[in-house]
Amino acid sequence: STWGRMLTVVLLCLAHFKEPSKANIETKIIAEGDCKTVCVNGDTVHITHKGYWMSKNGPVLIDSNIEGQPLELVLGRHQVLLGMEKGIVGMCVGETRRVVIPPELAFDNPQLHFAKKPVENGATVMYEITVVDVEKSGSASSIFKTAKNVLLDTWPLIAFAVAAVLLVPKLRTPTKKNIPKKLKK
Repeated sequence: STWGRMLTVVLLCLAHFKEPSKANIETKIIAEGDCKTVCVNGDTVHITHKGYWMSKNGPVLIDSNIEGQPLELVLGRHQVLLGMEKGIVGMCVGETRRVVIPPELAFDNPQLHFAKKPVENGATVMYEITVVDVEKSGSASSIFKTAKNVLLDTWPLIAFAVAAVLLVPKLRTPTKKNIPKKLKK
């Protein structure tokens, strides 16, 4: 069926986004937060962060938004390094964590492609992350933002799936000759 072919194309495209399962992060709480609100997948979180490459000569700053606007992301959508995302899940508003991320969950993740990586291959990175705010999934503003973001992020995939369904010639067009006798009336 048309929908079956479209679903197959979408599932094959989404299969590319599997997360490596064997790598683990290390976390340490630097400052406690207000644990009335805890970050879970699907939440929109606002964070400040500083990222360091753990080089042979000591930590080297590679990324920071401490003095700018908090970064907004939806947990579970892989908008940041997978190790950062794993470190944010379970954090409370106001909490600061130090997250040590192994290469395969950072810049050596085979599912991420960087024009220019800020670290050498095999580098472990460390981020200090503070959760500034959380919009729980299911809230009206969160639902609107999620729908908008999903549409903006997946429109090429949706367009490809629709084009594939519409442009792929039909494999077998029913005619009077190839319809089984039991179905003819």
